[in-house]
Amino acid sequence: MLSADARGWPGVDGLTVGVGPISIPDYLKGRGMVLGREEHQLQVSEFDRWAEPLESGITRVTILNLAALLDTRQISNFPWRSDAVPEYAVRIGVVQLTARRDDAILVASWTVLRPRSGDVVEQSLSRHTVALPTDDPETVADSYSSLLLKLSEDVAGVIQRDAGNP
Repeated sequence: MLSADARGWPGVDGLTVGVGPISIPDYLKGRGMVLGREEHQLQVSEFDRWAEPLESGITRVTILNLAALLDTRQISNFPWRSDAVPEYAVRIGVVQLTARRDDAILVASWTVLRPRSGDVVEQSLSRHTVALPTDDPETVADSYSSLLLKLSEDVAGVIQRDAGNP
């Protein structure tokens, strides 16, 4: 199971942030863990399964990470109610999430926008890598969680800068 790695619990009702939609490649949509073996090969584990659909786990962890990083409890999942449109919305498209022999890689395109006006604050592509000491399921989940924190830090930095918060 993926876990939020950002430390702390939001103490204030700060900025309102909406997360989603988040999309993942089709090869990650099954319940089996997917590991990279060779340059152009993936292996789907027969026995090691995610506790929830990976797309749901990525959304959950991103929400928790951003809540802690932005110190706000006013964070919601897409779709949000029309009478509760957030100040900022974060859309994420996972392009690659792979655990290989020595490392785990996350490549994601993401957009931060102001949904009330439709203005795009920033649109970017992030690539992060962490060491993968072993490819056992716990280590893979921990590495993916670390990668999602790095992505969340990219996004939070843009929101903080745009909102005028250091």
